[in-house]
Amino acid sequence: MEKEAKSKNAKGTLIENGKKGYKIPFNVPKHILDVAYIIKYNSHIRRCVSLCIIDEAKANSIIDKDAKAYVTFMWNKFKLSVNNIGSEYPYDSDWFLNCLANGINKAVKDMEQTLMVLAEKNHEATEQKPEDTSSNP
Repeated sequence: MEKEAKSKNAKGTLIENGKKGYKIPFNVPKHILDVAYIIKYNSHIRRCVSLCIIDEAKANSIIDKDAKAYVTFMWNKFKLSVNNIGSEYPYDSDWFLNCLANGINKAVKDMEQTLMVLAEKNHEATEQKPEDTSSNP
């Protein structure tokens, strides 16, 4: 029985979050899962900054508009890779600082939206609970 439980936990249930599939060991509502991602992982900020860097690089013709790029963050610089060929840029470059600010702003807006959905769902659930009319003497 214990082996079965471990196996079930390790396999998990695939939940699509619109960004990437994560294995969750049990069913969790999407609006709760989104909040967990904010708390549990802060990769969303990394993702938003990476997308801003890629968009900016495409807009400035640093990479082709149809290129599939990847950003790796290091301690003092970041690497923008296309087809396993990468270029490194320092964190103190103006365009990186703009991308960082824009990425964080995007992440904050996403987090605000996630919290608004959570509050709405919580409010709806509270309104749907039937009032207890029974009295216990």
